[in-house]
Amino acid sequence: MRILVIEDDLEAAAYVVKGLRESGHIVDHAADGEEGLTLALSGSFDVLIVDRMLPKRDGLSLVSTLRAEGIRVPVLFLSALGEVDDRIMGLKAGGDDYLTKPYAFAELLARIEKNPKDHQARFDLALALNAKGDKEGAVDQLLISFEYDRNWNEQAARKQLVEFFDAYGPKDEVTLSGRRRLSSLMFS
Repeated sequence: MRILVIEDDLEAAAYVVKGLRESGHIVDHAADGEEGLTLALSGSFDVLIVDRMLPKRDGLSLVSTLRAEGIRVPVLFLSALGEVDDRIMGLKAGGDDYLTKPYAFAELLARIEKNPKDHQARFDLALALNAKGDKEGAVDQLLISFEYDRNWNEQAARKQLVEFFDAYGPKDEVTLSGRRRLSSLMFS
């Protein structure tokens, strides 16, 4: 996976970057919120790891801006701010997960590697629902999966979903509705 770590503590960032690279990931680093926002808007990342307390732009503002721009890449907040209210604020700002410092690197790795498994599980569920005749359920699972898929902007992900609609069933109202929903996601 391609991961962007947005962390101003250079020692903490080096630890995370090193561990992720040793685990086989491609990792970029930004040392402040503005640089992080620029990279996140211009890059194709699978996951963002964002500190809450950043210079130039705080983590909450950064993630809120990304969500307002339609960027749906999964975000894991990694912060020393660990009170319940802090975690809730992170999730409400658009974060998908929240891990409090200090943390175990193995847990961080497990949390960021969980998302691709969720995508594959939804795709498998869609195939199973379609096989049982629940085309509407299958379409819903596919659209949920691809709406939040971190590769959403890549043509291959779109093509795979369109091929599913072409291959699985006649052009009935459920399929047509799914295509309309897909179009609205693709071009919104």
